[in-house]
Amino acid sequence: MGEIPRFSKIAAGPEKGPSGAPRSNWVLRGGLGDLRDVDVLHMAWPEWWSGVDPETTARAIGRIGDSETRIVWTQHNLLPHFFKDDDAAAAYQLWASAADAVIHHTQWGMQVASETYR
Repeated sequence: MGEIPRFSKIAAGPEKGPSGAPRSNWVLRGGLGDLRDVDVLHMAWPEWWSGVDPETTARAIGRIGDSETRIVWTQHNLLPHFFKDDDAAAAYQLWASAADAVIHHTQWGMQVASETYR
């Protein structure tokens, strides 16, 4: 195995709103500040970063990509907990395509996710 890169700054999660729920579209509202200073964005639930609208998700991913920040996704679910529609699936597909690395909890989970999001 190759050498593990060292990172100086990792973004690991959006702040929560007044109700305790995550704030969607956080990336587009400047939630990460100057992304050029972030080496890795680590996420567990993509909808917390951009919501589930595919157009909004594409803009958020574009903003991250413009900064050259790497995306690492610990994929807990195949779809968001509260959104199980075509838009949510499309948003997850966009994140899967954009991720530089995806962490899975099991071999089975990796296989199912790989078959779902190509």
